[in-house]
Amino acid sequence: MRLGLRLNKLWMPALAAGLMLCAACSSNDMKKIKEISERQVNNQVDTTKMVDLIYSDSAKVKVRLIAPLLLEYNVSKTVTKPYMKMPQGVTIIFYNDSTKKSGTITADTAYNYTEGASNRFVLHKNVVVKNVKGDVFKSDDLNWDGATHKIYSNAPVEMFTTNGTRGKGTSMETNEKFDPFTVKNQSGIIYMDKSLGQ
Repeated sequence: MRLGLRLNKLWMPALAAGLMLCAACSSNDMKKIKEISERQVNNQVDTTKMVDLIYSDSAKVKVRLIAPLLLEYNVSKTVTKPYMKMPQGVTIIFYNDSTKKSGTITADTAYNYTEGASNRFVLHKNVVVKNVKGDVFKSDDLNWDGATHKIYSNAPVEMFTTNGTRGKGTSMETNEKFDPFTVKNQSGIIYMDKSLGQ
Protein backbone atom coordinates (compact mmCIF):
# COMPACT_ATOMS: atom_id res chain seq x y z
CA MET A 1 0.00 0.00 0.00
CA ARG A 2 2.79 2.39 0.86
CA LEU A 3 4.52 1.55 -2.46
CA GLY A 4 1.35 2.27 -4.44
CA LEU A 5 0.97 5.72 -2.84
CA ARG A 6 4.59 6.50 -3.57
CA LEU A 7 4.13 5.65 -7.27
CA ASN A 8 1.03 7.81 -7.47
CA LYS A 9 2.91 10.75 -5.96
CA LEU A 10 5.72 10.34 -8.51
CA TRP A 11 3.38 10.07 -11.53
CA MET A 12 1.12 12.99 -10.61
CA PRO A 13 3.62 15.80 -11.44
CA ALA A 14 4.68 14.01 -14.64
CA LEU A 15 1.05 13.54 -15.69
CA ALA A 16 0.25 17.21 -14.99
CA ALA A 17 3.34 18.37 -16.95
CA GLY A 18 2.38 16.10 -19.85
CA LEU A 19 -1.17 17.48 -19.94
CA MET A 20 0.13 21.07 -19.93
CA LEU A 21 2.58 20.24 -22.74
CA CYS A 22 -0.21 18.69 -24.84
CA ALA A 23 -2.41 21.71 -24.23
CA ALA A 24 0.44 24.02 -25.32
CA CYS A 25 1.02 21.93 -28.46
CA SER A 26 -2.60 21.99 -29.46
CA SER A 27 -2.87 25.76 -28.91
CA ASN A 28 0.29 26.30 -31.02
CA ASP A 29 -1.12 24.01 -33.71
CA MET A 30 -4.39 25.91 -33.72
CA LYS A 31 -2.46 29.18 -34.01
CA LYS A 32 -0.51 27.86 -37.02
CA ILE A 33 -3.68 26.61 -38.68
CA LYS A 34 -5.29 30.02 -38.17
CA GLU A 35 -2.23 31.82 -39.64
CA ILE A 36 -2.20 29.57 -42.71
CA SER A 37 -5.93 29.95 -43.32
CA GLU A 38 -5.69 33.75 -42.94
CA ARG A 39 -2.79 33.80 -45.42
CA GLN A 40 -4.89 31.84 -47.91
CA VAL A 41 -7.86 34.17 -47.47
CA ASN A 42 -5.69 37.30 -47.68
CA ASN A 43 -3.75 36.19 -50.77
CA GLN A 44 -6.59 34.71 -52.83
CA VAL A 45 -4.18 32.94 -55.21
CA ASP A 46 -5.41 30.79 -58.09
CA THR A 47 -2.82 28.32 -59.37
CA THR A 48 -2.70 26.95 -62.91
CA LYS A 49 -0.07 24.52 -64.21
CA MET A 50 1.10 23.91 -67.79
CA VAL A 51 -0.37 27.14 -69.18
CA ASP A 52 -0.75 27.64 -72.95
CA LEU A 53 -2.69 30.85 -73.69
CA ILE A 54 -3.61 32.27 -77.09
CA TYR A 55 -4.34 35.99 -77.56
CA SER A 56 -6.18 36.80 -80.77
CA ASP A 57 -7.55 39.86 -82.51
CA SER A 58 -10.19 39.70 -85.27
CA ALA A 59 -9.89 35.89 -85.25
CA LYS A 60 -6.14 36.09 -85.90
CA VAL A 61 -3.60 34.69 -83.43
CA LYS A 62 -1.36 37.52 -82.22
CA VAL A 63 0.43 36.10 -79.18
CA ARG A 64 0.93 32.71 -77.56
CA LEU A 65 2.06 32.49 -73.94
CA ILE A 66 3.50 29.28 -72.48
CA ALA A 67 4.38 28.85 -68.78
CA PRO A 68 4.76 25.83 -66.49
CA LEU A 69 3.10 27.68 -63.59
CA LEU A 70 0.75 30.67 -63.38
CA LEU A 71 -0.23 32.29 -60.06
CA GLU A 72 -3.18 34.66 -60.23
CA TYR A 73 -3.44 37.10 -57.31
CA ASN A 74 -6.93 38.51 -56.84
CA VAL A 75 -7.89 41.60 -54.86
CA SER A 76 -7.64 40.94 -51.11
CA LYS A 77 -6.43 42.56 -47.89
CA THR A 78 -2.82 42.42 -49.14
CA VAL A 79 -3.36 42.81 -52.92
CA THR A 80 -4.96 46.08 -54.06
CA LYS A 81 -4.72 45.38 -57.81
CA PRO A 82 -4.96 41.92 -59.36
CA TYR A 83 -1.93 40.53 -61.19
CA MET A 84 -0.48 37.29 -62.51
CA LYS A 85 2.96 35.85 -61.82
CA MET A 86 4.88 33.21 -63.77
CA PRO A 87 7.66 32.22 -61.33
CA GLN A 88 9.04 29.21 -63.23
CA GLY A 89 9.68 30.86 -66.58
CA VAL A 90 7.70 32.01 -69.60
CA THR A 91 7.86 31.89 -73.40
CA ILE A 92 5.93 34.52 -75.36
CA ILE A 93 5.58 33.99 -79.13
CA PHE A 94 4.43 36.87 -81.34
CA TYR A 95 2.74 36.49 -84.73
CA ASN A 96 2.35 38.96 -87.60
CA ASP A 97 -0.82 39.70 -89.59
CA SER A 98 -0.15 36.62 -91.75
CA THR A 99 -0.06 34.52 -88.54
CA LYS A 100 3.64 33.82 -89.08
CA LYS A 101 5.99 33.99 -86.12
CA SER A 102 7.65 37.40 -85.84
CA GLY A 103 9.64 36.86 -82.65
CA THR A 104 9.89 35.36 -79.18
CA ILE A 105 10.64 36.49 -75.64
CA THR A 106 11.75 34.11 -72.88
CA ALA A 107 12.42 34.94 -69.22
CA ASP A 108 12.89 33.26 -65.84
CA THR A 109 10.05 35.23 -64.22
CA ALA A 110 7.17 37.34 -65.53
CA TYR A 111 4.39 39.49 -64.10
CA ASN A 112 1.23 40.55 -65.92
CA TYR A 113 -0.67 43.64 -64.76
CA THR A 114 -4.07 44.45 -66.23
CA GLU A 115 -6.00 47.54 -65.28
CA GLY A 116 -8.64 49.09 -67.50
CA ALA A 117 -7.42 48.97 -71.11
CA SER A 118 -3.77 48.45 -70.13
CA ASN A 119 -2.05 45.07 -70.34
CA ARG A 120 1.56 45.20 -69.19
CA PHE A 121 4.10 42.40 -68.82
CA VAL A 122 7.24 42.84 -66.73
CA LEU A 123 9.90 40.18 -67.31
CA HIS A 124 12.96 39.52 -65.12
CA LYS A 125 16.20 37.52 -65.24
CA ASN A 126 17.71 35.93 -68.34
CA VAL A 127 15.35 37.77 -70.67
CA VAL A 128 16.04 36.85 -74.30
CA VAL A 129 14.35 38.57 -77.26
CA LYS A 130 14.76 36.96 -80.68
CA ASN A 131 13.31 37.99 -84.03
CA VAL A 132 12.75 35.81 -87.10
CA LYS A 133 15.99 37.08 -88.69
CA GLY A 134 17.91 35.53 -85.82
CA ASP A 135 18.91 38.76 -84.06
CA VAL A 136 19.13 38.24 -80.28
CA PHE A 137 18.88 40.79 -77.47
CA LYS A 138 19.52 39.88 -73.83
CA SER A 139 18.72 41.77 -70.64
CA ASP A 140 17.68 41.16 -67.05
CA ASP A 141 14.58 43.37 -67.25
CA LEU A 142 12.07 43.92 -70.04
CA ASN A 143 8.62 45.46 -70.39
CA TRP A 144 5.92 44.69 -72.94
CA ASP A 145 3.08 47.19 -73.06
CA GLY A 146 0.13 45.59 -74.85
CA ALA A 147 -1.73 48.92 -75.09
CA THR A 148 1.07 50.78 -76.93
CA HIS A 149 2.50 47.60 -78.57
CA LYS A 150 5.99 48.57 -77.36
CA ILE A 151 8.66 46.20 -76.06
CA TYR A 152 11.42 47.99 -74.17
CA SER A 153 14.13 47.69 -71.55
CA ASN A 154 15.68 50.47 -69.46
CA ALA A 155 18.33 48.03 -68.20
CA PRO A 156 21.66 47.19 -69.89
CA VAL A 157 21.22 45.04 -72.99
CA GLU A 158 23.49 42.77 -75.04
CA MET A 159 22.89 42.34 -78.77
CA PHE A 160 23.95 39.66 -81.22
CA THR A 161 22.77 40.30 -84.79
CA THR A 162 23.01 38.14 -87.89
CA ASN A 163 25.19 40.75 -89.65
CA GLY A 164 27.95 40.17 -87.08
CA THR A 165 27.24 42.93 -84.56
CA ARG A 166 28.24 42.00 -81.02
CA GLY A 167 27.64 44.82 -78.62
CA LYS A 168 26.07 46.34 -75.57
CA GLY A 169 23.73 49.22 -74.88
CA THR A 170 22.09 51.01 -71.98
CA SER A 171 18.51 50.41 -73.15
CA MET A 172 16.47 48.90 -75.98
CA GLU A 173 13.12 49.47 -77.69
CA THR A 174 11.18 47.67 -80.40
CA ASN A 175 7.61 46.78 -81.30
CA GLU A 176 5.58 43.57 -81.50
CA LYS A 177 6.86 43.07 -85.07
CA PHE A 178 10.45 43.16 -83.70
CA ASP A 179 11.45 45.65 -86.39
CA PRO A 180 13.17 48.03 -86.05
CA PHE A 181 15.28 47.70 -82.87
CA THR A 182 16.66 50.81 -81.20
CA VAL A 183 19.59 50.31 -78.82
CA LYS A 184 20.96 53.40 -77.04
CA ASN A 185 24.61 54.11 -76.22
CA GLN A 186 25.94 51.15 -78.19
CA SER A 187 29.46 49.84 -77.76
CA GLY A 188 31.24 46.80 -79.15
CA ILE A 189 31.70 45.47 -82.69
CA ILE A 190 29.06 47.28 -84.71
CA TYR A 191 28.62 46.54 -88.44
CA MET A 192 27.10 49.30 -90.55
CA ASP A 193 25.24 48.96 -93.84
CA LYS A 194 27.39 50.26 -96.74
CA SER A 195 24.39 51.99 -98.23
CA LEU A 196 24.01 54.29 -95.20
CA GLY A 197 24.83 57.89 -96.02
CA GLN A 198 24.75 57.43 -99.81
